[in-house]
Amino acid sequence: MIVSLLAWVLVSDALAADPCAGLSLGDGVVTTGLSLPAASPGGDPAACVDEVGKRLAAMPGLRTVTVTAKVPDGARADGSATAAATAYVGRLVGAGLSAGRVSSVVAAGDAPGVIVISYAERTGTADVGTVTSASGEVRVGASVTALAPITSGNALPAETWVQTGTSGTAVLDLADGSRVRVRPNTQLQVGKLTLDENLQRVVLIDVQRGGIDTEVKAAAAGSSFQVRTAYGTAGVRGTIFRISADDEARLETLEGLVVLEGSAGTVEVAAGKGSRVGPDGMPSAPVDLADGPRVIAPEEGPLPSGGLKWQKAKGAQGYLVEVAADAEFVIDVSSYEVDKPGLSPDVAAGRWFWRVAVIDSQRFIGEWSKVYGFDAE
Repeated sequence: MIVSLLAWVLVSDALAADPCAGLSLGDGVVTTGLSLPAASPGGDPAACVDEVGKRLAAMPGLRTVTVTAKVPDGARADGSATAAATAYVGRLVGAGLSAGRVSSVVAAGDAPGVIVISYAERTGTADVGTVTSASGEVRVGASVTALAPITSGNALPAETWVQTGTSGTAVLDLADGSRVRVRPNTQLQVGKLTLDENLQRVVLIDVQRGGIDTEVKAAAAGSSFQVRTAYGTAGVRGTIFRISADDEARLETLEGLVVLEGSAGTVEVAAGKGSRVGPDGMPSAPVDLADGPRVIAPEEGPLPSGGLKWQKAKGAQGYLVEVAADAEFVIDVSSYEVDKPGLSPDVAAGRWFWRVAVIDSQRFIGEWSKVYGFDAE
């Protein structure tokens, strides 16, 4: 009895010091001396998974983590394997991994079934995209203290900072096919972007202040596209949304579904909805975005002497107006915020396009109106 008790103490101490009874990470596979059963983790397996999560979260180049439940056909059919893999994912997230980086799958295996954890590391590209359009004051650089003016067509290296002035706007086309429109008075950093041969991608954009509109190209499962602010992170796979950062973060989803994550909770924001998160870290319940206001003139033809006109919208605290030389709002884009309906844009002679959205009492920007055109002399 004494020998057995001593052996139990020695094993317990060893597992406390090394809960996986040997843990190594290499070639994209997590290897543990302790078998991880295809069931909800508890006891020693739970402690091991916590350690795995901590080790993976500390990897600077981590891209994605996959939990695979290898089980007999019966466990695949009754859903128990899916539930087990999901439980392991939750345990890894609780240990410090971002929920957007961890996914699970179920594959054929032998009884009684085991869990295999694999991962992919990031290999950054030299350039993450191109500055397709730059209007007004647009500056970029390797740091906020080394910014210099940039023009359309310039390459966008990884980890680049982008800053726009009061009248500055920029359109960034990323290497994965996504597009980012940078609004005036915005400062952001485009982190490393990776895109592998299977079209899995990882994109991270840090918005320090101001706002952006994004058109995220759909990507393979396991991909991640995140826009991070001081108060919350928006994560998507393929959609169109805006995010603004000042004394809070505000998200408006125009198409698809976006998850807004704060330090105290997350919320799913569907198309036509908006949510906000402040210092408390809890995203607000989604609210409806205002419809685009009814445009009076011009819908087509010459620019009237009174400029652009639209009807006053109920509950509007202001309006956001965009004018560009193309209907996609990429070339020579100007962005204006006005308190009342009506604007006389400062444009050169030629063909122009415009659209307007309501800014409501919570500072959410609503749906765009239709796109209209006018000719300036």
